[in-house]
Amino acid sequence: AECRIAVQAAEAYGDKLKESQGEAEQLRGQVAECKNIISEINVRAQSLSAQLESESDSKVEALRHESAFQEVAEALKASTLENKLLEDQLSHVKGSMEQVNNQLKASQASCLDQQA
Repeated sequence: AECRIAVQAAEAYGDKLKESQGEAEQLRGQVAECKNIISEINVRAQSLSAQLESESDSKVEALRHESAFQEVAEALKASTLENKLLEDQLSHVKGSMEQVNNQLKASQASCLDQQA
């Protein structure tokens, strides 16, 4: 009787062991799937990281170009202002030259009158 109970207990233990082994196999399969998914995620993350880095480099380059364009625009503004000042000075010089020319003409006319 004791042997029969021990055999039944051993069989029950064996059944539980087989059941546990089956569950362990399922868990191993799930772990393998998770590892594959994690591996895929890492590959995607690396790809996205490289893409972001490339986009970041492009944006930095675009900002450099924008900055260069702004510098050119500022230089053009300064050049335009300088040209305007030069035009104003030239206009003033022209006016002065016209006055001198008119005075010379008046002096010449006066000399001609005196000679006559």
